[in-house]
Amino acid sequence: MQRFLIVGLGNPGPSYVHTRHNFGFQAVDFFCRETNFAPYQHKFNGDWAKQTWQGKELAVLRPMTFMNLSGESVGAAIRFLKLRPRCLLVLHDDLDIPFGEIRIKDGGGHAGHKGIQSLIQHLGSSDFARIRLGIGRPPAGFSGSLADFVLQSFGGEERQRIPAILEQVMQRMCGMLENGAEEGLFKQETR
Repeated sequence: MQRFLIVGLGNPGPSYVHTRHNFGFQAVDFFCRETNFAPYQHKFNGDWAKQTWQGKELAVLRPMTFMNLSGESVGAAIRFLKLRPRCLLVLHDDLDIPFGEIRIKDGGGHAGHKGIQSLIQHLGSSDFARIRLGIGRPPAGFSGSLADFVLQSFGGEERQRIPAILEQVMQRMCGMLENGAEEGLFKQETR
C-alpha cells in the first residue's frame, strides 16, 4: 500500500489560528474535515492523524514546534514512517504568490520561508512536493515588517474567499494523492 505524509505548516496557539502564516494548518484541517479523517492525537511534537484513504495510507501532521522549527517534528514523523522525502506533501503560505492563487512546487529551495528551510535542514533533502498558498505581499503603506504581516489575521474580504480557496486546495491535494506513486511522488505540474 502506498504511504504518504501530508504536513500543514503554521504556529500553535489560539492567537495564530486565523493568521496568514497558518494557511497551511487551515488547509490540512479542511482536508481532514471534508474527508472525515481520524481525529488528531499528539505525536512527534505535533497534531497527528493516520488512516487509509482511497487505498493509500495517509498520515497528516501539524507541527506544534512553531514555524521555524517545523523540521524537528516532520523529521521525526518521516523517520518513524520510514518514508523518503518524495512521499511528503507540505502545504504552506507564500508571500510571493498573490492571495488566492495556489501553486504546486516539486522540490527546490526554501525561497526565504523559515518553515521550509527547517524541513530541508532536518530532512537533508529538498526533494518533496509543496502546495504554496498565496497570501500576497503587504499593501502599499503597510507600516509593519513582513513578520507583522504574516502574523496578522486575514482581512474581511480575504476571509470570505478562504472557503472557496480551501476547496480548490483540497481538489488539488486529492488529484495529487490519487496520481502519486512512491517512486516519484506528485510529479504533476510545477508552476
